[in-house]
Amino acid sequence: MTMNGTAARFVRRVRPTPSQQKWSSRLFEVICRNFLRRYCKLVVSGALPQGDVPLLVCSNHTSHIDSIAIMIASGVPFDSCALLAARDYFFRNALGLSVIGNVLNLIPVNRFGLRGFRDTLRHCRRYMASGGRIIVAFPEGSRGIGGAVAPFKRGPAVLSASLRLPVVPVWVTGTHDIMPKGSFFPRRGTVSVAFGEVLQPPDPMERTPRKVQTANMTSEIVRAVRALADSSRPGGTKRRV
Repeated sequence: MTMNGTAARFVRRVRPTPSQQKWSSRLFEVICRNFLRRYCKLVVSGALPQGDVPLLVCSNHTSHIDSIAIMIASGVPFDSCALLAARDYFFRNALGLSVIGNVLNLIPVNRFGLRGFRDTLRHCRRYMASGGRIIVAFPEGSRGIGGAVAPFKRGPAVLSASLRLPVVPVWVTGTHDIMPKGSFFPRRGTVSVAFGEVLQPPDPMERTPRKVQTANMTSEIVRAVRALADSSRPGGTKRRV
Protein backbone atom coordinates (compact mmCIF):
# COMPACT_ATOMS: atom_id res chain seq x y z
CA MET A 1 0.00 0.00 0.00
CA THR A 2 1.40 3.40 -0.95
CA MET A 3 1.21 6.27 1.52
CA ASN A 4 -1.20 9.07 0.79
CA GLY A 5 0.17 12.41 -0.44
CA THR A 6 0.01 14.05 2.99
CA ALA A 7 2.04 11.30 4.64
CA ALA A 8 4.57 11.16 1.80
CA ARG A 9 5.17 14.91 1.93
CA PHE A 10 5.54 14.78 5.69
CA VAL A 11 8.12 12.00 5.92
CA ARG A 12 10.30 13.82 3.41
CA ARG A 13 10.58 16.58 6.01
CA VAL A 14 12.05 14.42 8.79
CA ARG A 15 14.67 16.64 10.39
CA PRO A 16 18.10 15.18 9.60
CA THR A 17 20.28 16.15 12.57
CA PRO A 18 19.97 17.60 16.08
CA SER A 19 21.94 20.67 14.93
CA GLN A 20 19.02 21.58 12.67
CA GLN A 21 16.41 21.14 15.38
CA LYS A 22 13.49 23.54 14.98
CA TRP A 23 12.61 26.01 17.71
CA SER A 24 9.15 24.42 17.94
CA SER A 25 10.70 21.03 18.69
CA ARG A 26 13.02 22.52 21.32
CA LEU A 27 10.11 24.36 22.93
CA PHE A 28 7.96 21.23 22.99
CA GLU A 29 10.80 19.29 24.62
CA VAL A 30 11.14 21.95 27.34
CA ILE A 31 7.38 21.87 27.95
CA CYS A 32 7.37 18.06 28.21
CA ARG A 33 10.37 18.07 30.53
CA ASN A 34 8.76 20.59 32.86
CA PHE A 35 5.45 18.71 32.71
CA LEU A 36 7.16 15.54 33.97
CA ARG A 37 9.18 17.43 36.56
CA ARG A 38 6.67 19.85 38.03
CA TYR A 39 3.17 18.65 37.24
CA CYS A 40 3.97 14.94 37.48
CA LYS A 41 6.98 13.00 38.76
CA LEU A 42 9.23 10.96 36.49
CA VAL A 43 11.21 8.10 38.04
CA VAL A 44 13.76 6.24 35.90
CA SER A 45 15.61 2.97 36.38
CA GLY A 46 18.31 1.68 34.07
CA ALA A 47 19.56 3.67 31.08
CA LEU A 48 20.29 3.48 27.38
CA PRO A 49 23.74 2.11 26.52
CA GLN A 50 26.45 4.65 25.83
CA GLY A 51 27.58 5.32 22.29
CA ASP A 52 26.15 6.43 18.98
CA VAL A 53 24.79 3.11 17.72
CA PRO A 54 21.13 3.53 16.67
CA LEU A 55 18.69 1.64 18.86
CA LEU A 56 15.13 0.37 18.62
CA VAL A 57 13.26 0.98 21.87
CA CYS A 58 10.31 -1.37 22.44
CA SER A 59 7.83 -0.58 25.19
CA ASN A 60 4.39 -1.41 26.49
CA HIS A 61 1.79 1.20 25.59
CA THR A 62 -1.14 2.59 27.58
CA SER A 63 -1.07 6.36 26.94
CA HIS A 64 0.06 9.06 24.52
CA ILE A 65 2.35 10.20 27.35
CA ASP A 66 4.43 7.02 26.99
CA SER A 67 6.39 8.46 24.08
CA ILE A 68 7.45 11.69 25.77
CA ALA A 69 8.20 9.87 29.03
CA ILE A 70 10.56 7.46 27.22
CA MET A 71 12.30 10.27 25.33
CA ILE A 72 12.77 12.42 28.43
CA ALA A 73 13.96 9.42 30.47
CA SER A 74 16.43 8.43 27.74
CA GLY A 75 18.24 11.75 27.91
CA VAL A 76 18.32 11.86 24.11
CA PRO A 77 17.11 15.12 22.47
CA PHE A 78 13.69 14.83 20.89
CA ASP A 79 15.17 15.61 17.50
CA SER A 80 17.36 12.51 17.73
CA CYS A 81 14.30 10.35 18.43
CA ALA A 82 11.69 9.05 16.01
CA LEU A 83 8.38 7.38 16.73
CA LEU A 84 6.83 4.59 14.71
CA ALA A 85 3.35 6.04 14.25
CA ALA A 86 0.20 4.28 13.07
CA ARG A 87 -0.49 5.47 9.55
CA ASP A 88 -4.26 5.09 9.94
CA TYR A 89 -4.28 7.21 13.13
CA PHE A 90 -1.60 9.91 12.91
CA PHE A 91 -1.49 10.39 9.13
CA ARG A 92 -5.19 10.72 8.40
CA ASN A 93 -5.51 14.44 9.14
CA ALA A 94 -3.26 16.96 7.37
CA LEU A 95 -3.67 19.72 9.99
CA GLY A 96 -3.03 17.46 12.97
CA LEU A 97 -0.11 15.85 11.18
CA SER A 98 1.41 19.26 10.46
CA VAL A 99 1.18 20.29 14.12
CA ILE A 100 2.64 17.03 15.45
CA GLY A 101 5.26 16.96 12.70
CA ASN A 102 6.68 20.29 13.83
CA VAL A 103 7.62 18.89 17.23
CA LEU A 104 8.20 15.16 16.69
CA ASN A 105 9.75 12.85 14.09
CA LEU A 106 7.09 10.38 12.97
CA ILE A 107 7.69 7.34 10.77
CA PRO A 108 4.48 5.84 9.33
CA VAL A 109 3.77 2.17 9.89
CA ASN A 110 0.87 -0.09 8.98
CA ARG A 111 -0.14 -1.64 12.29
CA PHE A 112 -2.56 -4.13 10.75
CA GLY A 113 0.01 -6.25 8.97
CA LEU A 114 3.29 -6.13 7.07
CA ARG A 115 1.77 -4.65 3.93
CA GLY A 116 3.61 -1.46 3.09
CA PHE A 117 6.40 -2.33 5.54
CA ARG A 118 9.01 -1.60 2.89
CA ASP A 119 8.10 2.08 3.13
CA THR A 120 8.65 1.96 6.88
CA LEU A 121 12.04 0.29 6.42
CA ARG A 122 13.07 2.87 3.85
CA HIS A 123 12.16 5.80 6.09
CA CYS A 124 13.89 4.20 9.08
CA ARG A 125 17.08 3.74 7.04
CA ARG A 126 16.91 7.35 5.94
CA TYR A 127 16.37 8.52 9.49
CA MET A 128 19.30 6.51 10.88
CA ALA A 129 21.58 7.63 8.04
CA SER A 130 20.78 11.23 8.96
CA GLY A 131 22.08 10.72 12.51
CA GLY A 132 18.96 9.54 14.35
CA ARG A 133 19.74 7.93 17.72
CA ILE A 134 16.63 5.97 18.72
CA ILE A 135 13.41 4.75 17.15
CA VAL A 136 10.55 4.14 19.60
CA ALA A 137 8.14 1.30 18.84
CA PHE A 138 5.11 -0.05 20.66
CA PRO A 139 4.81 -3.73 19.70
CA GLU A 140 1.23 -3.98 21.01
CA GLY A 141 0.22 -1.81 18.07
CA SER A 142 -2.18 0.35 20.07
CA ARG A 143 -2.75 1.75 23.53
CA GLY A 144 -4.06 -0.80 26.00
CA ILE A 145 -7.14 -0.30 28.15
CA GLY A 146 -6.89 -0.70 31.90
CA GLY A 147 -3.12 -1.08 31.87
CA ALA A 148 -3.22 -4.65 30.53
CA VAL A 149 -0.48 -5.73 28.10
CA ALA A 150 -1.76 -6.95 24.73
CA PRO A 151 0.10 -9.55 22.62
CA PHE A 152 3.17 -8.13 20.86
CA LYS A 153 3.17 -7.95 17.08
CA ARG A 154 6.30 -9.08 15.25
CA GLY A 155 6.78 -5.87 13.23
CA PRO A 156 9.47 -4.44 15.56
CA ALA A 157 11.37 -7.75 15.46
CA VAL A 158 11.25 -7.69 11.66
CA LEU A 159 12.53 -4.10 11.78
CA SER A 160 15.35 -5.10 14.12
CA ALA A 161 16.37 -8.01 11.91
CA SER A 162 16.13 -6.06 8.65
CA LEU A 163 18.09 -3.02 9.86
CA ARG A 164 20.40 -4.82 12.32
CA LEU A 165 19.03 -2.64 15.12
CA PRO A 166 19.72 -3.66 18.73
CA VAL A 167 16.55 -3.57 20.85
CA VAL A 168 16.20 -1.92 24.25
CA PRO A 169 13.15 -3.23 26.15
CA VAL A 170 11.30 -0.65 28.24
CA TRP A 171 8.52 -0.81 30.80
CA VAL A 172 6.42 2.30 31.41
CA THR A 173 3.91 2.55 34.23
CA GLY A 174 1.77 5.34 35.66
CA THR A 175 0.90 6.95 32.36
CA HIS A 176 -2.41 5.12 32.16
CA ASP A 177 -3.51 6.72 35.43
CA ILE A 178 -2.40 10.16 34.26
CA MET A 179 -3.85 10.13 30.75
CA PRO A 180 -5.64 6.89 29.75
CA LYS A 181 -6.94 6.14 26.29
CA GLY A 182 -9.86 8.45 25.51
CA SER A 183 -8.67 11.17 27.91
CA PHE A 184 -7.54 14.60 26.71
CA PHE A 185 -6.49 16.28 29.97
CA PRO A 186 -3.69 14.77 32.09
CA ARG A 187 -3.94 14.30 35.84
CA ARG A 188 -1.14 14.46 38.36
CA GLY A 189 0.73 11.30 39.20
CA THR A 190 4.01 9.42 39.03
CA VAL A 191 5.46 8.00 35.82
CA SER A 192 8.08 5.25 35.97
CA VAL A 193 10.30 4.27 33.05
CA ALA A 194 12.55 1.20 33.29
CA PHE A 195 15.22 0.44 30.67
CA GLY A 196 16.37 -3.16 30.23
CA GLU A 197 19.46 -4.81 28.83
CA VAL A 198 20.11 -4.62 25.09
CA LEU A 199 18.83 -7.47 22.93
CA GLN A 200 20.93 -8.08 19.83
CA PRO A 201 19.17 -8.53 16.47
CA PRO A 202 19.05 -11.98 14.85
CA ASP A 203 22.28 -13.10 13.19
CA PRO A 204 21.83 -12.90 9.41
CA MET A 205 24.33 -15.77 8.99
CA GLU A 206 22.11 -18.21 10.86
CA ARG A 207 20.29 -20.75 8.72
CA THR A 208 17.12 -20.45 10.77
CA PRO A 209 14.28 -19.10 8.61
CA ARG A 210 13.72 -15.37 9.03
CA LYS A 211 10.13 -15.91 10.14
CA VAL A 212 11.31 -18.17 12.97
CA GLN A 213 14.04 -15.70 13.92
CA THR A 214 11.62 -12.80 14.19
CA ALA A 215 9.12 -14.94 16.12
CA ASN A 216 11.88 -15.83 18.59
CA MET A 217 12.96 -12.19 18.78
CA THR A 218 9.40 -11.12 19.53
CA SER A 219 9.25 -13.65 22.36
CA GLU A 220 12.54 -12.29 23.72
CA ILE A 221 11.18 -8.75 23.70
CA VAL A 222 7.99 -9.84 25.47
CA ARG A 223 9.94 -11.69 28.16
CA ALA A 224 12.29 -8.75 28.69
CA VAL A 225 9.47 -6.21 29.00
CA ARG A 226 7.53 -8.44 31.40
CA ALA A 227 10.69 -8.98 33.47
CA LEU A 228 11.08 -5.22 33.76
CA ALA A 229 7.46 -4.99 34.91
CA ASP A 230 8.14 -7.60 37.61
CA SER A 231 11.34 -5.88 38.76
CA SER A 232 9.78 -2.42 38.83
CA ARG A 233 8.14 -3.06 42.17
CA PRO A 234 9.20 -0.84 45.13
CA GLY A 235 12.77 -1.34 46.31
CA GLY A 236 14.64 -1.16 43.00
CA THR A 237 17.27 1.42 42.11
CA LYS A 238 15.57 4.46 40.57
CA ARG A 239 16.38 8.09 39.94
CA ARG A 240 14.34 11.22 39.57
CA VAL A 241 14.69 13.11 36.28
